[in-house]
Amino acid sequence: MHSCVSAGIAGPEVIGVSLRTPDFPYDVMLMTRVGAHNLEQHERTHPTTHSDTTRRAVAFLGKIHKIALSGFGPVTRTVDGLRGTYDSWQAAILEGVDDTLHYLLQQNIIDEPTAAECRQAFATHAHILSCTDGKLLHGDYHAANIVVDDNGEMAGAVDLTQAKVGDPAFDVAFYATYIDTGALSTFLDGYEHVAGSIPDRRQRLALYRMRILLSKAKLRKRLGYEERIADAVKSIRDALAELR
Repeated sequence: MHSCVSAGIAGPEVIGVSLRTPDFPYDVMLMTRVGAHNLEQHERTHPTTHSDTTRRAVAFLGKIHKIALSGFGPVTRTVDGLRGTYDSWQAAILEGVDDTLHYLLQQNIIDEPTAAECRQAFATHAHILSCTDGKLLHGDYHAANIVVDDNGEMAGAVDLTQAKVGDPAFDVAFYATYIDTGALSTFLDGYEHVAGSIPDRRQRLALYRMRILLSKAKLRKRLGYEERIADAVKSIRDALAELR
């Protein structure tokens, strides 16, 4: 959060952080209050401004992606500052894939042909994972984590617990798992206007969506969100169809 604010990106000042203990199982972050509500609430009460707020959200994400960091994957703090945990983007993306596929197979959420196709997709499109210029990624960028003021202007993006260093298109793909096709088109056009074109856009976003949705299917099963698993599996298969 401090890195974003220091780079001139709107956001709250972090006053203090308290990590979870055996007696209190939650991390707590105390921040200054910014904005009025999140983008999800704003769009419910101002549906006619949806396109405008989507464009603002994408421009805001583009600002975050201008922060360059070393390393790849989950952000960690070192004596030299923030950096990614892994030495390559490919290693960061593929970490845990086999375990996730094994879990989904054990739980009968996907079948073996689907798991095999996922593995093959990563192998076939390995060039997409050859990112050499890592940028700060929010990691959980969607409307509920975007704070706006009463006019829908961006005031900050919160919940950076999944912040990463890597390919900015990964954040775009993550956002795409929350919105419909029409809104995605607006988002993509706006993002490429701000940040430039995404190489191999269709395949790149499909590969990242597939990776993200595998994790979502596993998480939903573990948390008991049974009614939302089928949607994740359908979206995994849709992404695989785009990669064939």
